[in-house]
Amino acid sequence: MAGRFKFIPGLLILLAGIASALVFLQLLLHRPVEELPLDTVPVVESEPLPAPSLAVKPAPVSSIPGGLRVGNRTTYPIRLVLLSHQQQAVTAKGYEEPVHWDFAPMEGSTEGLMMSLPEGNLQLQPGDVLVGFALDGSKRYWGPFVVGQTQWPQRQGQTQEWQLDFKE
Repeated sequence: MAGRFKFIPGLLILLAGIASALVFLQLLLHRPVEELPLDTVPVVESEPLPAPSLAVKPAPVSSIPGGLRVGNRTTYPIRLVLLSHQQQAVTAKGYEEPVHWDFAPMEGSTEGLMMSLPEGNLQLQPGDVLVGFALDGSKRYWGPFVVGQTQWPQRQGQTQEWQLDFKE
């Protein structure tokens, strides 16, 4: 039993040494850095970097005569619904199944986005109906717009495409 009591003071001395070393390291690492006066910091003169040789060009805006370009210039997510008037076959309803597109806030706000259908390009016809409404529950809506009969969408003279911009 006498050997057991001789071991404990040695262990206590070892633990005290480790604890004091950790305290010393903490004090050393958290010492504030002395600031140098600005006149002692060396200033290196350099020439400006050359401009990159590859200029970023905006993607060309394609237009489709009779197509629809839409821009959401609001802070609301919007759904645009199209009821396309059937010109070829007359049905009891007079309209095809509605299609819709969803727009994030400010999506397509600069040049607009060209709308298309899963089966190809979209061609608006006089009598087609467009309605837009906010998807956030704010009960905001735009339209109904009847192509060729209401102020919107507007036909662009150069491209012959229809333009519809949602604004607040």
